[in-house]
Amino acid sequence: MMRFRRAGDYAVVGGEEWFLERSAGRWVVVRPAVGAVPSGWTRRNEYTDERVVDDSEKQHGIIRLSYDGTYRGVPVTMTPSFSGRMTVYSVDFDAARKAGMRVLERDTMVADVEADDPELDVRVHRTRLPFPE
Repeated sequence: MMRFRRAGDYAVVGGEEWFLERSAGRWVVVRPAVGAVPSGWTRRNEYTDERVVDDSEKQHGIIRLSYDGTYRGVPVTMTPSFSGRMTVYSVDFDAARKAGMRVLERDTMVADVEADDPELDVRVHRTRLPFPE
């Protein structure tokens, strides 16, 4: 079973990439709350630890992680979901309907598929950007 990291922005803190969020007017990186709280981190709740990103770490910028590709030949964007699956989205209604996708919204079709489905071609994009203001 293939696993993908969640799409979004990541900051390098302590030599590792962590998911970046805006919380209480400041930029923080978050990690699952597993075991003891590491030095420099704070337990946000029973599921998440957070650490404020300091100015020296902001100079490295961020990495924006996104996914796109094709599903059954239909161009799609996608996000990883739980249990090794991908949620794929298309705005090409006719092709997406023929590919077995269902209506999500008025202008979007969707399907949940196994990440290692042979009919799913996943492209991973890692874009380096300046740190947000």
